[in-house]
Amino acid sequence: MNTQYDVIVVGGGHAGSEAALIAARMGCATLLVTARRDALARMPCNPSIGGLAKSHLVYELDALGGEMGRNADATALQAKTLNLSRGPAVHATRAQCAKKEYTLRMQRVVASTPNLTVLEDAALEILTDPSPSHPTAGVENPDTGYGNPDTVSQLHAICRGIRTEHHGSF
Repeated sequence: MNTQYDVIVVGGGHAGSEAALIAARMGCATLLVTARRDALARMPCNPSIGGLAKSHLVYELDALGGEMGRNADATALQAKTLNLSRGPAVHATRAQCAKKEYTLRMQRVVASTPNLTVLEDAALEILTDPSPSHPTAGVENPDTGYGNPDTVSQLHAICRGIRTEHHGSF
């Protein structure tokens, strides 16, 4: 396994999976470190995407080339626009998704994405280097270290320059 990556993402939940996918799609050699591969992007007990407070985040991920909106469209059991009796400024989309299918589909997308390696392991520490030009040196795990990333992300990576043509519910 390669031990040199441009981006290392720690955590394979929704944010970590999206960050790793976007970085890999930008051409960065990306490592996603997660405790359990089978828990990547696992849906909670209420398997909804969007809603009043979060639908704008799904739209922003979609604009960056993220997968959450596509995945929600593909696995939606029901999609609804909320607050239709109010003005358009407070309209929001919420999709109830098939819990298991959402997770399995996202795992297939992650597994098939070029430039993206998934490591099932613990991230014990984010290693730093005092050099101002390269302040992050890598991630330490129980077996070996993975180093020299341009970015280590605990939750997400900020990516720019990706355009998408996806136009579903999200």
